[in-house]
Amino acid sequence: MSYTKYKTAGIVIGGANIGEASRNYNIFTRDFGLIRVRAQGVRELKSKLKYNLQNLFLINLYLIKGKNGWHITEAYKIKNLPDSFRNNKIKLQSSTRVLLFLKRVLGEEDSNRELFDIITKGFDFMESGAHDDKSVSDLETLIVLRTLRSLGYVQDNHELEALLAGADYNSDMLSYTNNFRPLIVKEINQSIKASDL
Repeated sequence: MSYTKYKTAGIVIGGANIGEASRNYNIFTRDFGLIRVRAQGVRELKSKLKYNLQNLFLINLYLIKGKNGWHITEAYKIKNLPDSFRNNKIKLQSSTRVLLFLKRVLGEEDSNRELFDIITKGFDFMESGAHDDKSVSDLETLIVLRTLRSLGYVQDNHELEALLAGADYNSDMLSYTNNFRPLIVKEINQSIKASDL
């Protein structure tokens, strides 16, 4: 039986060992949303896949979907977030919280390219543009707000309109986020409560 091979980008959000040598991964992908993927034999010494399937890695991956779900055939590292943030524990903790939040709020196989861009561009800006702990915290708050908006949980709010448009980030947005932090946190909390997330 022949299977179609798919290529997409994704971020590894964790996984669990299966059997003697395999592992299931949770990967937030650009084209398929959050998916659970099996990597056969990935824990064997000779496996080349394991080096590119680490937590918080942004990867290009090739998948097939069989009768028992998704399987990884190839994976190539684009960016290693732990390496990018190795000199800043706050950035690493912040990016981890964002991804765990994503895992909590996303349904499986619900494609959302806009959200993928919100997350990846947010992490790019965290690496290059968020230079102190306050700006990292503001960026994390903005990413969560945009995530909830992309999923339809945040309603229109004229005071926050400038922050909610698009997936790009800049220093002015972080200043705006800091100035409106109480309103933004209230909006986030109300959205989470109203949607039973």
